[in-house]
Amino acid sequence: MDTNCQSNILARYRRGARHAHERLGWTPHVVEGDDPDIKCTPNGRVMEGCVLEIRAIQEKARKAPKGQPIERPKWPMIILRTPKGWTGPRK
Repeated sequence: MDTNCQSNILARYRRGARHAHERLGWTPHVVEGDDPDIKCTPNGRVMEGCVLEIRAIQEKARKAPKGQPIERPKWPMIILRTPKGWTGPRK
């Protein structure tokens, strides 16, 4: 299944998206809300956490002995949950 098709299907999972992504091998982090002004702080914290997770995965892979297989990592991902038309033009 190509990535675009997979994204469209997963977009319809609603609240079950977290579990669907976990089954696909990701570590989902959900950020939700409806106020753009206060959205930046929680999103920034989650983003920083994801970057630290990625760095830890990279460090573990680099320290693994050559030729030894490593366990497939669960990469972090961010699920941004906002109302439809959240930042659309004002009427």
